[in-house]
Amino acid sequence: MMMGFSLHLLLLFVHLAICSSKQTFPYMTSNVEEVAGRSFDYIVVGGGTAGCPLAATLSEKFSVLLVERGGSPYGDPFILELKYYGYSYLVTDEYTSAAQSFVSTDGVPNFRGRVLGGSSAINGGFYGRASKDFVKKVGWDNEGVRDAYEWVESRIISKPDHLTPWSHAVALSFVEAGILPYNGFSLEHIQGTKIGATLFDNKGRRHLPADLLPAGNPSKITVLLNATVDKVIFQRTGTRDEKIAQGIRFIKSDGSSNQTYEAYLNQPDNSGSWGDVILSAGALGSPQILLLSGIGPQEHLKNFEIPLVLNLKGVGERMQDNAATALFINYNPQNPTPEHSKAAGIADGIEIL
Repeated sequence: MMMGFSLHLLLLFVHLAICSSKQTFPYMTSNVEEVAGRSFDYIVVGGGTAGCPLAATLSEKFSVLLVERGGSPYGDPFILELKYYGYSYLVTDEYTSAAQSFVSTDGVPNFRGRVLGGSSAINGGFYGRASKDFVKKVGWDNEGVRDAYEWVESRIISKPDHLTPWSHAVALSFVEAGILPYNGFSLEHIQGTKIGATLFDNKGRRHLPADLLPAGNPSKITVLLNATVDKVIFQRTGTRDEKIAQGIRFIKSDGSSNQTYEAYLNQPDNSGSWGDVILSAGALGSPQILLLSGIGPQEHLKNFEIPLVLNLKGVGERMQDNAATALFINYNPQNPTPEHSKAAGIADGIEIL
């Protein structure tokens, strides 16, 4: 899809959304020159599952630039409509498709989201909370985590109103395999078989992390689409050999030019402090940007002639993906609507959707 046509669809959607739902979306643009040279309190790189709610939350008090390497999902039925679920995987290209195909070093083909909303805009839309043991392990505040869950769930999460025969069969197969007990519907990460929540509402429309942006202060959010960040800009502080993030460098995502552009963090006054550049570009994108910025194992960066900012072991290493096997069964040829994940089996740290 051409960028101009995508932008036209986006503007049309924003107009319709404002008129019909009374929600105000942030200003969105694919014009890199509109953002180049500007300064913000915070810069969030990656407009996906983490980046969108982060930008919305920060915008309550600060100005935010949200940078997404893909385009807008609005107006794309392959993303928004359940009856087209999975079609995004069939129409991939090098620069503009919502799903970007890649093959791991082990030879396993996979996809990653390249669209506002991230991989949550192309995957099965299954939703569940993290395990309480995980929340405790990472030291998060239980009350804050609960409030965050409820904030998201009240806006974009739905409870399935029914199960198809196929979903029933999947759930029963987990139970027969000994993944017990059967917990029915639950948002929690609990051992056994359960029915989870979903990003698809009961009318078959996918809701997106991008739908959370109006929940903040949209007037303080600028969304830059179709722009790829290739470096965090650092500067030294005082006389000490210490560096802090000053901004980002980015290029157009369509491969048309190697010209680079920059955006910056607001300079603090005497009573203020720096904001920050937050990387939420996914398990592949975030470490890649760190490495390109000079943060990572020194010898590895030296091999690519990347100037060292910080020698930090482990960046870009030990990546592990969730093993998955997709199963396609045409159990109802007269009504071949794709079905998203509804049942989950959880046992001894292994989760099956």
